[in-house]
Amino acid sequence: MAKILLVSHYARSLINFRGEMIKAFAELGHEVTALGPEKGFAGELKKLGADYREIPLDRTGLNPLKDMVTFFALVRIMRKLKPDIVFSYAIKPVIYGSLAALVAGVPWVYSMITGLGFVFVEKERKNFLQRF
Repeated sequence: MAKILLVSHYARSLINFRGEMIKAFAELGHEVTALGPEKGFAGELKKLGADYREIPLDRTGLNPLKDMVTFFALVRIMRKLKPDIVFSYAIKPVIYGSLAALVAGVPWVYSMITGLGFVFVEKERKNFLQRF
């Protein structure tokens, strides 16, 4: 069976929105590992059939140095786990997860963009990306 790696921007969404998918993959005999930026979700994901690992990801930040830390952490995890499939959703996991999968040699990469992203919905201040 396949090794499947899910990359998330928010660990709670793994349970709320991807829980049934995780459960189905596990029931089919696939080895599922889920990644997210928060602590405390390993138990809930284990019940669904997935291992959980925390990753350094700032989902609302625009600091390129922090994003590089995320990218290299994903490469390191993917090289270690050697997944057959990477499924990422939300903008940062899609960008950095897809690039990391390419560098790590993951054969199958699936991505799904959900929503506009924090940079486009922040109304308090117009930043460079919004103006651009």
